[in-house]
Amino acid sequence: MTVSYSISNTVNFDEVGIGTTDPLLEFPSIYGNAAFGYTVTFSHTGGPVTNVNLTLGPSYTSTSSISSDTIRITRNTSETIFPDEQYRFAKFDNDFNKTIETYLPGDVDQADSNTSIFAWETPSDTEVTGTYTFNISYTDMVTNTQMTESKSYTHTLVWSLFPGLAILQELVDRSRY
Repeated sequence: MTVSYSISNTVNFDEVGIGTTDPLLEFPSIYGNAAFGYTVTFSHTGGPVTNVNLTLGPSYTSTSSISSDTIRITRNTSETIFPDEQYRFAKFDNDFNKTIETYLPGDVDQADSNTSIFAWETPSDTEVTGTYTFNISYTDMVTNTQMTESKSYTHTLVWSLFPGLAILQELVDRSRY
């Protein structure tokens, strides 16, 4: 008996094409800089899926139940996936004393308007792999009994250069110095 899944209703789900993408073990790898989201619908060869519960998942995602066989996974934007990526700003006072401020990509809008970008640090780890574990319940068609199977999938997120470059360009354009 085999559990399978299909992915639909994707947002910022640009597949990278790395890894084996074995549908029995992993979800497709995607770029993880953006606020992604996708719906996973499970099926089972032994009978109809009656319930899906997430028992373990990465903190950088949130899940919600859509129906008895479907879960929605979205990026939890309050969690940082690539914490090494940061932007450094310089600010000078009237006496030309320099203050350095550092911001993560999601926080650059908090930088003072009197600062200028002077450095962008890309992350040292450009791939993050999370594991999702689901309890999948189904009605066995042969015995007509309720069965539950635990299934784990890995999901690799890959850092992309392009969102960071877009932020950097915007910061350079608005820099004061």
